[in-house]
Amino acid sequence: MIVYLTNNNDYNIGSLDVDAKFYDENGNNVGDDSNTFLDFVSDGNYVYTVDLPHDSDYNNYVPDKIDLSIKVDKEYQDVVGSGTLYNDKVATSYTKSGDEIEVTIKNNSGVELNTVDIAVMFIKNGKPIYVDDISGYLEVGESETVSIDIPEDWEASENADKDVLIDFDSVEFVVNRASAE
Repeated sequence: MIVYLTNNNDYNIGSLDVDAKFYDENGNNVGDDSNTFLDFVSDGNYVYTVDLPHDSDYNNYVPDKIDLSIKVDKEYQDVVGSGTLYNDKVATSYTKSGDEIEVTIKNNSGVELNTVDIAVMFIKNGKPIYVDDISGYLEVGESETVSIDIPEDWEASENADKDVLIDFDSVEFVVNRASAE
């Protein structure tokens, strides 16, 4: 499951806890997932994936109901939440090359970025269908190119009895975090 969060506040959130609970058609809890995110930039977005529950054969189970609970850790916010973030100073682009995409990331911040986390969303008909991520660091003014394999469409591959890659229209990026600290 792809989760796309937006911080509509005029301040950065230092720590954000997101809990997901999954329920079947009878209201029984069939799984849970928890994530903590640091440095959620004001007027910014954060994209991540949540693993759906699965049966004993590891087949994903699509729950009837999903409850998301979001909590800001105020104590952490007061201590760390005022740090400088440079999400808007990281430029991204891509080119498709065979069965992969070449992602170019450039640090335009003027400072060394010790943490750069980027969600790479494969888009079909205006909606994300797959998310990958890139993490690393960038020196001042540095550009880096990273290769990402185009994901396999498991269902189509099984039906065709050969590897079939997902069909996507475009790739979009969300810089989840870019910080010098």
